[in-house]
Amino acid sequence: MLVLSQSLYTVDQKQFAIKFQLGEFIDAKTEAGLYFKVPLVQNIKFYDRRILTLDAPEPDRITTAEKKPLRVDFIAYWRIIDVRKYYQSVTGDEEAAKRRLAQTIRANLGAGDQQAHHPRDHLDPAQRHHERSATESRR
Repeated sequence: MLVLSQSLYTVDQKQFAIKFQLGEFIDAKTEAGLYFKVPLVQNIKFYDRRILTLDAPEPDRITTAEKKPLRVDFIAYWRIIDVRKYYQSVTGDEEAAKRRLAQTIRANLGAGDQQAHHPRDHLDPAQRHHERSATESRR
């Protein structure tokens, strides 16, 4: 009876599960349910499939296209879609995943020496004219 109870594990609908055998990744469970494992040889790690939050600990400094200093605070909502790739890329370490996400956001914000641009900077002149006309007509 004891061996049978240690052979079963449950994956909740809010979780992913990864099965390891002697420390090596062997399977990922993405559906909720009751599953089997070999006691003492296989172990299970669970990962949250809900939306996770990354809140910047302190605002970043960037320089705008007009050479004005700007402090940017951000919050990001993210979730694990492919638990196998997630584990392989950050070895299942949520803090490492948060650091990588924060680095990506900072790179896209233009942190450090790069410049931030307004979304309208990427519009062609006709689109800018159309946007200006629409804004003026609302006044």
